[in-house]
Amino acid sequence: QLTQGDDIVFNTGILGSDRDGDSVTSSISVAIDAPEVVAAPDIQVSSVPQAADQPEAPAGDDQSESISTGDDILVALAGQDDIFVWNPDNLGGDDTVQNFGTQDGDHDAIALRDLIPEEADATQYLHIESVATGDSVNTVISVDADGEGKFNGSGSEQTITIEGVDLTGGYSDVADIIKHMVDSEHLDV
Repeated sequence: QLTQGDDIVFNTGILGSDRDGDSVTSSISVAIDAPEVVAAPDIQVSSVPQAADQPEAPAGDDQSESISTGDDILVALAGQDDIFVWNPDNLGGDDTVQNFGTQDGDHDAIALRDLIPEEADATQYLHIESVATGDSVNTVISVDADGEGKFNGSGSEQTITIEGVDLTGGYSDVADIIKHMVDSEHLDV
């Protein structure tokens, strides 16, 4: 059984013959160095510490925290509660979250708490909508880190697309969507 980090080697014998019966045997050996396997490219994955001043993460025994670093494809790990964190130092780009869990035991969250000042109106910093793409629906979060409420063109400093999941709860008003996502523990602001 292969485990993470194992190199793979294929060995096979070759027997060749021509029409008059002459034959030759040989073997081929192909070695494949195992790549480093990570949960998401360019993302640091670690256990989430629960400091006294840190907001409580969604319930669950298994949790990991991923910190975005630019245009990334972030992949939630199946069977555990993942928290995807953005902070002012790593804004800038279009990130995509795949395999986002919404069920008990696989309940994921987007943490934007470091981008929005306490007591600020989150709707000035976030625009959230569901976007239909073919036979799927994505949740798209646009972030304006300076709180000017600019979400088009150069005003939006970060876009987060959560593939295949509609987290809006059917709401169209951004304040209602934010409240719904916070209440369902999918958004930490």
